[in-house]
Order: sequence, then C-alpha cells, then structure tokens
Amino acid sequence: MIRTGKCQCEGLTITCEGEPHTVFECHCHACQRRTGSVHAVMGYFPNDATTRAGEFNEYIRLGDGGTKVTHYFCPKCGTTVYYEAPGLLPGLTAVDIGCFNDSDFPVPTVSAYGKRRYRWMSPIEGIIQFEGMADL
Repeated sequence: MIRTGKCQCEGLTITCEGEPHTVFECHCHACQRRTGSVHAVMGYFPNDATTRAGEFNEYIRLGDGGTKVTHYFCPKCGTTVYYEAPGLLPGLTAVDIGCFNDSDFPVPTVSAYGKRRYRWMSPIEGIIQFEGMADL
C-alpha cells in the first residue's frame, strides 16, 4: 500500500509505504488548536517508509511532559501535513490522515485526552483510551 498525503495546494507531500504502525486520535488542546477542529487523527509510519517532498516551515513546541514536537507545514497554504516527536515516538512520523483524502483509511486504535473530548463526540468503541502521553 502506498499513500500520499498532501497539503491543500499540493506543494508539500509525504508518501508513506505500508500500513500505519498506529492510528491515533487526540483530543488535547494543542491538537485542537493545531487542526482548528475538535480533535486530530494521525497515522504513524516508520520514518524509513516515508518520502517527503516540497517546501516546508517548522513549528516546534513542547508537548506534555516537555517532549519536543516538530510540526511541518506548507509555507504557501499553511496546512500541517506531518510531525515528529522523537523523544516520545522515536523512528515514527505522524501524518494527519485528512491529508491523504482516503475515506478507507484504518480506524484509530488509540485515543488520548478523552476528558477534553467535546461532549457531543462519541468515543470510538473498543480502542485503547488514555488521558496523557505519560500513560502510553
């Protein structure tokens, strides 16, 4: 399986080979702000299974517990396409699954920060739920 994630203007892309290591939904405030949505859903792929192309800017922030997270976004349209957090998830790149435009993308298997979930959103049944990254 090969999937290519793209920003809105298609200037920044990431091609991922194989199935994701993990599909993760997050309801933390940082993901809500970053996406402009009520949560984020990412597919995590091994770094060596990804090929990146195009210009990007970086935004570096500290996550819960002080872990450095580097977000890569298109300087033209502003879409965040992927991020890395080597102190937390070494060897993996997180790709926002909306960038794939693939409605058959695998369902999340892990959900974080459920206490910050919007009250009208239903949890996905049967997946691993935890509150913070320290619980991983």
